[in-house]
Amino acid sequence: MNYILVLIDSIQESIFNYKINELKSIIGKLIIEIDKIMPNLNDDEIQILNNLLEYINIGMQNQDYLFVADVFHYDFRAFISLKIN
Repeated sequence: MNYILVLIDSIQESIFNYKINELKSIIGKLIIEIDKIMPNLNDDEIQILNNLLEYINIGMQNQDYLFVADVFHYDFRAFISLKIN
């Protein structure tokens, strides 16, 4: 799961440097890592994760990359950090 945190950092860096193609690639890697942890999540955690991914998807579709960065920084990171501890 620490790799997921590294990917989140990379996503934020890509956004702030406006490297959108790199951002999309890293999000793809993140989805692969999320798929690996899904069996360890309960139904409520899966719902939270799905909501976060939906927000990220909406932000990406709207090209609102600052919103995407905020979701990763404040919400997604907090969720993953709780799962690590």
